[in-house]
Amino acid sequence: MIAVSSIAVTLWLGGWLRPFSDWLSGDPWDLVFSLIPGLVFLFLAGMCFYSTRRMPKHPSFRIQTAGLAGFGLMLAVIGLLLFVPPVRDRVQDIFWFTAKVAGFMYLYIWYRGTFPRYRFDQLMSVGWKVLLPIGIGVLVLTAIAGVFL
Repeated sequence: MIAVSSIAVTLWLGGWLRPFSDWLSGDPWDLVFSLIPGLVFLFLAGMCFYSTRRMPKHPSFRIQTAGLAGFGLMLAVIGLLLFVPPVRDRVQDIFWFTAKVAGFMYLYIWYRGTFPRYRFDQLMSVGWKVLLPIGIGVLVLTAIAGVFL
């Protein structure tokens, strides 16, 4: 899933580029988009601290509460480090690529959990009778558009 998501992100979603890099260009937009990784990590740290406060106060949950608080502290430190300009500039591409891959993986898992599985004969029938003619039709239309436009 990770390999296919990485290839799909590289081919169709701009890979490591931030969203709307052509439309929203300029120094103010670059600064806004470069602050997003740090803000995401600080948001995740805040969620950890909020969940730490909501944990049951029972003594058997003491280790889990401390672990969650430690994880939140680690996320907060990483979030603050992502605001340092040299780090911010180097990590931005990695963050956007990873976020897009995570989005694709979420869509895979969502699709698999939502729709029923096909039997092999049904899958072959859909592939030969529906998907292949649609693919050939799109190829023909693209060739016609390429010749005449």
